[in-house]
Amino acid sequence: MGSLSKSYASLLVILILFSSMAMISFFTVGLAQSELPNFAISITASVNNYSSTCVFGVNSNSSTLYNAKYDSLEPYQKTGIRAYLYYSNQSSLLTTALSQYVVSANGSTIWRLGVSSIDQAGTVTLTWNTTSIGSMALKDPIFLKEYANMNAVNNYSFNMTSGGDAAFIIIYEPTTIKTPSPSPSPTVPELSWLAILPLFLSIFSIAVILRHRKTPKT
Repeated sequence: MGSLSKSYASLLVILILFSSMAMISFFTVGLAQSELPNFAISITASVNNYSSTCVFGVNSNSSTLYNAKYDSLEPYQKTGIRAYLYYSNQSSLLTTALSQYVVSANGSTIWRLGVSSIDQAGTVTLTWNTTSIGSMALKDPIFLKEYANMNAVNNYSFNMTSGGDAAFIIIYEPTTIKTPSPSPSPTVPELSWLAILPLFLSIFSIAVILRHRKTPKT
């Protein structure tokens, strides 16, 4: 009788451990699919022998508001070319030029990129490192014409006159965010059979052990 109870107890412990590991693995995978990656990408504008670089990105600890830890004001330049990111100060309704603008991970994100020639004319080339982080495109800010798929190519060129300005938007669409359920009412996440089966076996084992202990000795 004692050895039989110990066997059931050992089986129960193994099943409970397996069930716990399966559930932790299930929920960890679900959480990882919901998280968005942090990143920072440099984009450089070059014309003649001059260049200017700004940085845009995403960090879960930042925000759309100015954050001195992640954002930087554009340094003053008296010659050459400028590449910067627009930041709108909601409190004063002023627009500020930033050399680095990193926002929080809120899904789809848009950065406004500005390029200004101080005293240069010619072909301006924008360059960046291609990335596989989500979907990223360089577009016209008004008509949304796509100039470059930033995942596939690493440059875009256009002509600019001395003292001229050009405006673009960078649109980022993450691909790792989970699609919410279309149901209007709260739903309970479904467990995979990998988690349900051990739970069922654990409950069954507990019932067998309890029934075995309650059976009177003969």
